[in-house]
Amino acid sequence: MSEQTLVSKAFQIFMADTPQHAQAWGAMPQALVNASALESLLGAR
Repeated sequence: MSEQTLVSKAFQIFMADTPQHAQAWGAMPQALVNASALESLLGAR
């Protein structure tokens, strides 16, 4: 039971911090798409 409490406490802390995490995670897929597009452009040469 204490492990469950620890997990949910960590989750609550994470959720409290989420606004900046959400921005970071939201930006990541776009960065990956840009990187792979750039890579295929460079590879096409």
